[in-house]
Amino acid sequence: MKTRFAFSYLLVLAFLMIWQGCNQEELVRKGQENIETLSLQIRIGENNVVRAGTEPGDDALNENKVSSLQLAVYDNATHQLVWDVNCTSLFNAEQSRYMIPVPQDVQSKFDGSKTFNIHLLVNIEPASIPESENDLKHLLVEKSIETNILNDFVMYGSTAKNIDMSTLEGKVLGEVQVKRLASKLRVNLTSIGVDGYDLVDGSLEAKAHNIVTKAYLDAEEVPNTAEYKDSEYRPLAVGRKPHYYSYFSSWDNDNSLKPEVKIHARFKKQNNPSEEVDSYYTIPIDASDKKLKSNCIYEINTKIEVLGGSAEEEPVSIHGELSVKEWEKNEDEFGLPATEYLLVAEHNVTMSKIETYEVSYVTSKIPITAVIQDPHYSFVDKNGVEHHDPIPSENEMYPEVSFDGSKIKIESKLPKNNVPKKFEVHVLNGVPGLMEKIVVIQFPAEYILFTWGEKSSWRPDGTLAPNLNNKAIYHIVSLIPSGDMILGFPPVETKGFYRPSNTLQFRDHHITLSDEATKKMISPSFELASQLGATIRMEYKKTYSNGNLKYDNTPQDSYALHVCASYTETRGGKVLDDWRLPTDAEIQLVDKLQNTPQGAVQSIMTGRYYWNASGTTTKIRNGTGNAATHQAHVRCVRDVKENM
Repeated sequence: MKTRFAFSYLLVLAFLMIWQGCNQEELVRKGQENIETLSLQIRIGENNVVRAGTEPGDDALNENKVSSLQLAVYDNATHQLVWDVNCTSLFNAEQSRYMIPVPQDVQSKFDGSKTFNIHLLVNIEPASIPESENDLKHLLVEKSIETNILNDFVMYGSTAKNIDMSTLEGKVLGEVQVKRLASKLRVNLTSIGVDGYDLVDGSLEAKAHNIVTKAYLDAEEVPNTAEYKDSEYRPLAVGRKPHYYSYFSSWDNDNSLKPEVKIHARFKKQNNPSEEVDSYYTIPIDASDKKLKSNCIYEINTKIEVLGGSAEEEPVSIHGELSVKEWEKNEDEFGLPATEYLLVAEHNVTMSKIETYEVSYVTSKIPITAVIQDPHYSFVDKNGVEHHDPIPSENEMYPEVSFDGSKIKIESKLPKNNVPKKFEVHVLNGVPGLMEKIVVIQFPAEYILFTWGEKSSWRPDGTLAPNLNNKAIYHIVSLIPSGDMILGFPPVETKGFYRPSNTLQFRDHHITLSDEATKKMISPSFELASQLGATIRMEYKKTYSNGNLKYDNTPQDSYALHVCASYTETRGGKVLDDWRLPTDAEIQLVDKLQNTPQGAVQSIMTGRYYWNASGTTTKIRNGTGNAATHQAHVRCVRDVKENM
């Protein structure tokens, strides 16, 4: 299966009005002023559908980005080049399409009497297109893929069409599926533990070996001029997956060309921490067909349980479980009807702190209509009950839709209840079977999301303590700081916890700093432990006479710093272990949100006092119970940096 970037083309009967991004010298010569335009509509990833055995490209890594297009049209019978055009501009949002001029002398060739083979070259440096279609397959691609984040990826696809400029049906070229020429390598370290040794913080790193640097456009061969290289080392950790890219590779006839992942770590002896050793490992990519294929993701899952080799040239080979996925765009198949169409430029709209949003559209028939569907708020109330509350049409919060030229105008007042507003806009043009759906989510400046906890280190059996009933893990997002609060992820430090014998039990790397500046900080995105992590009253800190923090695994003798350092909560089968004490400002924000008169979520933190990271307590406005400034409750938080 190839990447489902569906490129749909419309040739519009209009004189050329827009030239941006196209090489005018190539397209227009004297005597060719009468030009019609080919309108290129690109549909990428509007539906949240991922097929089994596939994985979507990562927008943050530019894996779905289209920067430029080159179109090559060949005669299906002679396989000789008829026309090629290079466009370098980005998608024209105003027009909701690319505008590609078709010179008059080329138009005459598209009279409906022939079938043409159409090739799309995406994100390739302007190439000299060969006259013979057979030679196109071996067009050399040399774009570098050696860095962690690329500007874009070379992609390629083709289709066939009987083009007829005299009919609308003949101008709709349909769908072209393109695929990336690169493959993606990724290493997933599931665990690390070597008897008698501790990992030196920050020492773990990995690199890819035998990355191929060049490719052919559409041939599973390694070019003679390609090199096999090593990537640079990249940081590695349990749960952190460094990635690397390579063009097509084959080692069927030479096993020394097999790609590998190489890992380096430093360990220190537990009984002599000053003695450190280097440890090198190698994990072969044992693909069954002995190939790295384009547009595939190869992920190695492994764990480290023994010391590696002491030199990079003599690594220890460790087992890796290889999984292979097709690397596709996150969308369904898409094709235009032959004569009727309706397209919107965006299918997923996020309105953050704004009340008006416009979406461009094109249609073969007017007028169009739009209908609001399922406006609602989703949240979990103080009793742990999940809500899907509809918004009545007469309510001031009900969204409205109107049309302004070639744009759909969506208007919706910002929610006042601290949770997102969700709704759909269904767009129709009266053609049976044609309907475009726009999914809208609207966020106020501060809002609360939720997921569900299953069990925790505080409540390992998954039951709630008496008088508690809410397993929701609230996710609190702040887009704008208020007052003198500082918006940013609070800095953390590492502290150790010791047994009475002065033996280090464990280190935690998520201890929130206790200084005055951090006290005012609010994470822009953090989760609050569910009531599975609600604690009894306790002290802030317990130390030995030498100042070392005490380790104690009995809840009744625990203390605030220890609770969050050792706290875990399980969600969807995954153990979350990166919790920390909240800052004073973060607790105040939660208290503000839970006391908003119109707030959908209330009674989140119900005790009278809670410990904050500075070692002082924060008083809750309407808190109850017998907590005090020296004996307070604890509610841990964790930063959420994904999708930020």
